[in-house]
Amino acid sequence: SFKQHDEAKLTQKLLEDPSARPSLSLIALKGKTPVGHILFTQVKLDTNSDCRASILCPMAVIPEFQKQGIRTSIFLDPSLHQVEAARATGTDRIELYTERFAHNYAIGNSDAIKPYTDCAVLAHELGMGINAGHDLSLKNIKFFKQNIPNLLEVSIGHALISESLYLGVENVINMYLNRLES
Repeated sequence: SFKQHDEAKLTQKLLEDPSARPSLSLIALKGKTPVGHILFTQVKLDTNSDCRASILCPMAVIPEFQKQGIRTSIFLDPSLHQVEAARATGTDRIELYTERFAHNYAIGNSDAIKPYTDCAVLAHELGMGINAGHDLSLKNIKFFKQNIPNLLEVSIGHALISESLYLGVENVINMYLNRLES
């Protein structure tokens, strides 16, 4: 179900990397025909810690279904090299991993946005959409959106749930929409 041979190579490299253990592989079927594949891979999030997570990477959808609006996206760190590599796989979108930005922004380093802005500009130039997620919150999302050109979607699930415990779901959703629209 890979659009290009590079996606299969990326999957193979993930499977061979001892620090990136596949944790779940799912195949989407239409009848008995495979039309898509996703692989959840365990990764080490920070080279200075033992923090591990599972990420959805890669995801592939056959071109016939992409034409019906089913898109592919690759989750990556803000690295121009990773954006170029994502383009080589034929992916439709990238999702920028924003943990490093959120941490730095919280301690007053607003310059931490620069690599994210640079990656968004390159991704757009290469014809890919831009999503972002992880650790975006009511405190940083407005600044992030104002500085990321062509941002299409954000993943705010964890923060939204946490903030909703204190402020109420409907209120928090309206607060996010307000920050994203301004």
